[in-house]
This record gives sequence, C-alpha cells and structure tokens, in this order.
Amino acid sequence: MREAAFIRKNHDKWKKYEEVASELGSTSADRLLEVYNDVVSDLAYSRTHYPNSTLTNYLNSLSLTFHNEIYKGRAMSWASVRNFFADEMPRLLYKARRAMLLSIIISVVAVIIGVYSAASNGDYVNFIIGSDYIDMTLRNIKEGNAAGVYSSDSPMSMFLEILWNNASVSLTVFALGILTSIASAAMLFNNLVDLGALSVFLYNNDALADFSLALWFHGTLEISAIVIMAGAGIHMGNGWLFPGTYGRLRSFVNAARDGLKIVMGTMPMIVVAAVIEGFLTRHAADVPWLTMVCIVMSLCYVFFYYVYLPYRVHRDETKEG
Repeated sequence: MREAAFIRKNHDKWKKYEEVASELGSTSADRLLEVYNDVVSDLAYSRTHYPNSTLTNYLNSLSLTFHNEIYKGRAMSWASVRNFFADEMPRLLYKARRAMLLSIIISVVAVIIGVYSAASNGDYVNFIIGSDYIDMTLRNIKEGNAAGVYSSDSPMSMFLEILWNNASVSLTVFALGILTSIASAAMLFNNLVDLGALSVFLYNNDALADFSLALWFHGTLEISAIVIMAGAGIHMGNGWLFPGTYGRLRSFVNAARDGLKIVMGTMPMIVVAAVIEGFLTRHAADVPWLTMVCIVMSLCYVFFYYVYLPYRVHRDETKEG
C-alpha cells in the first residue's frame, strides 16, 4: 500500500487517538491499552514500508504518549475489572465475531455428523466414546439412574476433577490456534461429534430425557465456554493465516492477545459450570423444574453476554464516533 493511501485510510482514526491522548487522565486503562496496541501495529507497518517517513516519527511519538501513561503503574481496582467485563470483553467478542460464528457452525455440523454416524452404525458409539463409559452408562440406566455418572464420587472431588478437565480442554482448544485455526476447529469438532453420538445412544436406550436434564444443567455453560474458547483459538489462528495489511507476526500477536483476553474473560463460566456439575447436577432429577429454570437462565446469559452485548457496545461506539 502506498504511503498516501495508508494515511488516507487511517487519518480519521489517528485524529481520534490524538483526542484520547489529550484526555489521558479521564480515559480507562482498557481503552488506553486498546488504542496503544492499534497505534503500535500501525507503527510497525509504517516502519516496515516507510522507515524514513515523517509518518513513522509521528506514530512513534503517539505510541510513546500512550506507553508512558499505561506503564507508569496503575493499581488494580474493581473499576478496571468492571470495565473489562462490561466494555473491553464485548468489544473483543465483536472483533472476533466471524471466528465465533464459525465455531458455532462447526459445533452444529459436528453434532449432526455424530448423530448420523451413531444412527447408521451401532458400533460407532463404542468406538468414538469408549466401551467402558458406555457399559457404565448402561448399568446406570438399568438401575434407574441414567445420570449416575454425576454422583459417582464426592462433590468436592468431582468439582476439582471436572474443573481441571474442563479448564485443560478449553485452554488446549484455544492454544491449538497457534498451529493455525484449523487445529482449534478440529479439536472442537471431535468433542462435539461425541455429544451427537452419545445423544443417539441415550435415545436408543430410552434415557435421553433423564440424562439430558442432568447434562444441560451444567453443560449449557460448559459446552458454550468450550465453543467460545475454540472461537478465540480460531481468531488467533486467523491472525496468522490472514494478516491483512499488517505483517504476519504482528497480526498474529494482536489476534493472540485478543484471544487470550476472551479466554480469561470466559474462565469464570468454566468455574461456575464445574461447581454446578460437582455439587448440584447429582440432584437435577429431584427438582426438575428448578433445573429447567437454571438451564434457561444459562442460555439467556450466554445469548445476552456473548451475542447481544457485543453488538450493542459496537452500535453505541459507532453512534459516538
């Protein structure tokens, strides 16, 4: 891109950043960091393509203004935490919306393929899930407790084991984005195929309703979190595959930073899901109406925070701009 075209493309944005630089004391730390990262990205591009230009000097000066303000040291406060979850996280989710949508599509396709494969081949469930788990579930069904797996150990032991397992799976599906977005997508696909196959097995044994009540009690948050973190991994991988106007490394670093923040912002959902699965899921059949209320509330939360809020924050920012 010619320097004149690069300037025309970003001129208005830099003018807004100059206004932010003149109001450092009243600007949130998250907003300063976002602007700083964007200016540094533009500076890296300018240094690569126009190393001796006055534009490079201008961007370097602008980036130093934000750098000095950010790294002079700010105490962590509840306000900064609130700003992250109420403002920065939704903006990051909107930025990664295409990767999130792709993650959802992959999940739906994987479940459909799992259902079709298990319905077409009776041995597929044993192959994809494992005969030990299937045999245990069959025993529980015969004993009249299809979801007995969720009460097979003490609540605290199950909570710790589940938290470790779910956090490991979620972080792995994100980290695989380092190997390109295809790796994150492949792991997500494998996990959701299992869900589809298991559903067919339970249906064939007249246990789908009872098991699903317990599964989705915690699984609404748990599976949603895995899909979201896979989307963060896909977003990170796309930064490497599709760098756009930035250098490939800079694009990847920016996408990785965004993805990691999304993961950190979603980890509380993993913890809450583990608490439900470890302590409450074993009682799901005792109060089915309350379980259904919790499932609906979980769905509403996921839709509001991960779908509606990012678009609302973006819309509000666009109006202000």
